[in-house]
Amino acid sequence: MLTFRYLLAVVAAVAATVAVAAAVLGVFKSNTPHLVSAAASILAGETAHVDAPVSVRQYLAYYRRDGGRWVLNDAGGMPVYILELGQCRPNPPDGADITGTGTAAFKGNNTQDLRSSVSLKIFDLTSYWRSGHRSVTVYVNPARASFTLSAPSNAFADFLLAWEDCLTCDSTYGPMYVDEVWRLTFTPSGPVLTRIRSSGGYWHEVYADGQLIYAWNKQGPKNNRYTGSDPSISVRIMSPDSRMNAEAAFTKVCAWS
Repeated sequence: MLTFRYLLAVVAAVAATVAVAAAVLGVFKSNTPHLVSAAASILAGETAHVDAPVSVRQYLAYYRRDGGRWVLNDAGGMPVYILELGQCRPNPPDGADITGTGTAAFKGNNTQDLRSSVSLKIFDLTSYWRSGHRSVTVYVNPARASFTLSAPSNAFADFLLAWEDCLTCDSTYGPMYVDEVWRLTFTPSGPVLTRIRSSGGYWHEVYADGQLIYAWNKQGPKNNRYTGSDPSISVRIMSPDSRMNAEAAFTKVCAWS
């Protein structure tokens, strides 16, 4: 998860700034090689390229010489312009703002039957991975149907989407919210939507960013995975019982920590 900001390049009007920059690059070399490489290019006056999105800020700081080392000195000293390259931390902690119709988001398991107001349950798994869990089991309905998921790699936000296709066709303790189950992870290169399960006798259609990507019990695309090209993504799931159609928009929000 990208939860740190990195001081990567230091530029100043005095030659001594090069020594400061070298020290800073050395500190972060083992943590973020791709950003360090970009910072080194900037120091050399070359064009820098980073595959993952970055944020850039510039501000003034002061350094002083202490025991043969350059150290930050808030009280004054040598003025140095700091160019800060960083990868943003998701804010709010969930990793994305969620809006939509027929949906509800949960921090933990919610096994209730919430029809007719809720047809798509969204389970936010992000906090589990941040706290060090390597896998979690999500129970999605009164029958305690469960899905065990492992921690994703290179993702800063993770959601399980469990959808029910019919308002009245299942009994109170029947297999609800398992008709379409998908996982949505946010990676530095964009959101990834992955199919986990499809079931039920009705037909289903799953759309991502307005594009039909999967059809159940009818002709249509059978894409088990969709990779978005934008930081945000919309998901829509439909069935013959239009009362259970649901749409959720996930908007990535980033801010410096």
